[in-house]
Amino acid sequence: MSIEYLNKYIVGQNRIKPEIDSYLEAMKSGEPINLMIRGQSGYGKTHLAKVIAKTVNHAGNRAYYLGEECLNFLEDCHTHILDEVHEIRNPEFLYPYLDMGRYNFLILTNEFGNLKEPLMNRCIVVDLEPYTDEELAILISRVLRDHHVEPDMLQTYEMATYARGNPRVAKVLAKRLSLFFKLNGVPKDVDELRQILEEQFHISEGGFTNFDKQYLTFLETNGKAGLATISRVLMIPKGTLEREVEPFLLRKGLIRITSRGRELVNPINHANPVATAKYATTKLGELKNDNRV
Repeated sequence: MSIEYLNKYIVGQNRIKPEIDSYLEAMKSGEPINLMIRGQSGYGKTHLAKVIAKTVNHAGNRAYYLGEECLNFLEDCHTHILDEVHEIRNPEFLYPYLDMGRYNFLILTNEFGNLKEPLMNRCIVVDLEPYTDEELAILISRVLRDHHVEPDMLQTYEMATYARGNPRVAKVLAKRLSLFFKLNGVPKDVDELRQILEEQFHISEGGFTNFDKQYLTFLETNGKAGLATISRVLMIPKGTLEREVEPFLLRKGLIRITSRGRELVNPINHANPVATAKYATTKLGELKNDNRV
């Protein structure tokens, strides 16, 4: 069984681990599988795929490609990781290889609705599930230990609540804090930690960044706008808004995306950045009380 190996190297994803374990065992026994792993940016798709590939083939007979690099397909490798597959403009060349029954394909994407149906139909699709603050706290504690920093458990958990539900954000935040703590000392309590995060790192309670606040303020001022307009006015790349800002605000229940543009779920009646920030904080408190974050 490979489930122990998955548990050792993969934090969270407990619902899908048994399913992935069954595919792992099949691949190890020689049955080729096309496995598509979907999840938000930063959810650890690439790490999971590399763990799977290493488990399947200890000899290292595997290849990794990113986006259009998949065009440089190596036929002598047995296991192939195709990362950011949604960036391939013409994936048709892959179909014969997927149908061949000779290779293992681990296909990774953060797109949920824009992939071509022939590609989807050739794969077993597994969707990564959201991470809990407890799981993110485990990741944060590992990074802190690697940097020889040991805050108490309450502070570690508080850091997790600032990680926006994203493992990559959690790891980067932990590294930034560990370097800060080495120079300035570990905060004495959670309140001091919050002050550091707000004043030094410009991250508000719940994980709200300046980008989030600018986005909310713009919608609160203008009522509704398209992504391109928001990007141009705020001078924030569309990709950053789509990958980092909007998924977070959608999970918090603060915005909705419609055919006519982006808008606040409960718009405030006056254009005031401070009021917008207070609204976001109030909404977050409601979600916490409702046990949704």
